[in-house]
Amino acid sequence: MKLKNSEIVSGVMSIGIALWFILKAQAFPDSLNKADVGPAAFPVVTAVLVIIFATSIIIKAVIMRTDDYSVTIKRGKNILASIIVILLYVALLPHLGFYIATAIAFPILLLLASESKLKMIITVTLVFEAFAFFIFETMLKVPLP
Repeated sequence: MKLKNSEIVSGVMSIGIALWFILKAQAFPDSLNKADVGPAAFPVVTAVLVIIFATSIIIKAVIMRTDDYSVTIKRGKNILASIIVILLYVALLPHLGFYIATAIAFPILLLLASESKLKMIITVTLVFEAFAFFIFETMLKVPLP
């Protein structure tokens, strides 16, 4: 599939997603500690950065516009399948918990990314889960859902 003006399309989509993140972050509870920035700070700051960079991409695309430029998307079905897996992961996360949901989603996403070596898929999944456990549960003392 070929998309003309792909920078403009991806920039507008990125801005839309960032705005959605900002709206969802507004529902987060206030911080218990008044000196703390609260749980909404990181997603909002990240979303604002995404909006800034997406706007710069759109401006660059408009200024340096060429009519013969196009992007070819290969394996569009894999991209769509990855989006569906991520949405299912987010939906199942509260029910299955982080470690089980990740143990299911990670290998599927790696397969969709054309990683075919079973040993590599298992290793990457286990290393990621061990890293998440070490950082959140051990160092930060923050339990994952």
